Amino acid sequence: MDLTLFNVEEYTIESIRKSMANHTCRQCAHRKSCKRDHFSDKKNFLYFCDVRDSKRSSTGKLPVRANQPACILFTLKEETK
Repeated sequence: MDLTLFNVEEYTIESIRKSMANHTCRQCAHRKSCKRDHFSDKKNFLYFCDVRDSKRSSTGKLPVRANQPACILFTLKEETK
């Protein structure tokens, strides 16, 4: 469930909407990982958005999930193999 008050597509510019379409935070270049040592569960990494700030997290960056829909600041990361 997306917790936004308004539908994002209604107030977003058409060119930005096309770049956001069908993308998730997993494909974004701004998604960074941070290893957490003080937790003892199976998930050893937290992922944060490098562009968006948050005053509620200890790192000061916004925590994101992999399957979260892409935001307006989305940029596609380059696939290097």
